Amino acid sequence: MAKKKKTRKVEKTDLERHEEYVEFLKKRVFSKNYKENVTKEEYQKTKAKYDKAKLKLKFMKSCVKN
Repeated sequence: MAKKKKTRKVEKTDLERHEEYVEFLKKRVFSKNYKENVTKEEYQKTKAKYDKAKLKLKFMKSCVKN
């Protein structure tokens, strides 16, 4: 029986994970297809999530610099 090689998983930092999440929301909010296929209320909720996540990312980056 062959031994399995242990692979090391690279952990992402909270900042990197949050940056990816903001990019995901940005693509979603500005997507023409998404706007057409979703209700106005759901679009507004997603836009609010994007704005909140963007602000949180800004604060996270400012804390890292200091």
